[in-house]
Amino acid sequence: MINLDNRLKSIYDAVRENKKVIDVGCDHGYLAAKLLLDKKSPFCACTDINIKCLEKAKRFIEHAGFEVGEISRKFCRKSVN
Repeated sequence: MINLDNRLKSIYDAVRENKKVIDVGCDHGYLAAKLLLDKKSPFCACTDINIKCLEKAKRFIEHAGFEVGEISRKFCRKSVN
């Protein structure tokens, strides 16, 4: 069971059923794992500027029983005009 703090719980509650989610600044991956475990979302993409946070989220989500794709560190360096 994953207990979310009030901030993450309010985000969780705002997610509509069966919608794909992008968790920007995922940190530990709790929100994505909870959405997947509760079958509220069929797919969650996690992003974070800190690679250590992504690795932590990957371990947590895998431990919850879900497959995790690649972790990459890609940045957009040029602005689009």
